[in-house]
Amino acid sequence: MGRFSPENLKKARETYAKKRETLQIKWEEEGKKCVDCGITKPLSEYYIHDSKTGRTNPHCKLCTVKRYSKTPGAGKLLENRELFKIGKKRCTSCLKIKPLSKFYKRKGNDLPKGRCKICSTIYQKDYKLKNNKRYDSYYAWVAAVRFNLPISSITPEITSLIKLEQEVKRSVHIIFDNKKFKTETAVSRYLKSKYNIPIHTSLSRLASGYSIEQCLIPSSEFRSTMNGNSSGKIKVTNVETKEVTVYINKTTCGRDLHICMRRIRKCLDTGETRKPYFNSINKNHLKLEYYE
Repeated sequence: MGRFSPENLKKARETYAKKRETLQIKWEEEGKKCVDCGITKPLSEYYIHDSKTGRTNPHCKLCTVKRYSKTPGAGKLLENRELFKIGKKRCTSCLKIKPLSKFYKRKGNDLPKGRCKICSTIYQKDYKLKNNKRYDSYYAWVAAVRFNLPISSITPEITSLIKLEQEVKRSVHIIFDNKKFKTETAVSRYLKSKYNIPIHTSLSRLASGYSIEQCLIPSSEFRSTMNGNSSGKIKVTNVETKEVTVYINKTTCGRDLHICMRRIRKCLDTGETRKPYFNSINKNHLKLEYYE
């Protein structure tokens, strides 16, 4: 049998297993060098070739995908993940690796866009030049709907006026806290993030013609100051001690003075002095009137 005898084969297997163990320990501590790219990477960056022995492929995951995949641009996802970990990304237009600060963020999830800022600006300019005719047809359709006319009767002059009007609407027209906002929705989101004012509250007040400063007023105070006679505030005078207290609304006045709402309304409408009953918690004689 010679060197292929069962004893020699057994010894060869044991020797090979010991070498594999030492190599495995070394790779776990120092990393494994890829055969293709020549970069030393941890074992987690290699696919497992044999699940029983734990042996890994000689090529890293990225090189394996590029080697065996027939899809054009294979391995982009793995490359982008690695670049994203160190705060970088490859532009899909110029194919240059740039930091994430050179990319605009998406509106939905705040992730960077595919093109860098420079390439995005160039792409948008080219897109507008190529689609001017389509934009003109859109503005013509807007004019036809607004004036209830057939689209064939819309002249280029009307189209240019509608286009100018749309551009003015989309331009910055709201300035608050030294910041520029294009829409009322953007202002409402800013008030929500900084002042914790609900978005629907800000939108409803702005649509009603109130200023941004009035949107910052809490709801309870806003209702009392913007509604009812004399801004809704109630002036209460103690007849005996002449002490004067001002309440922002009727509800607060009734809660603090232990007076029912029907009694408050009657005193405000008739001007009579509030007199306590024999079982009233508040025994004071009070004069209620709207605060001027």
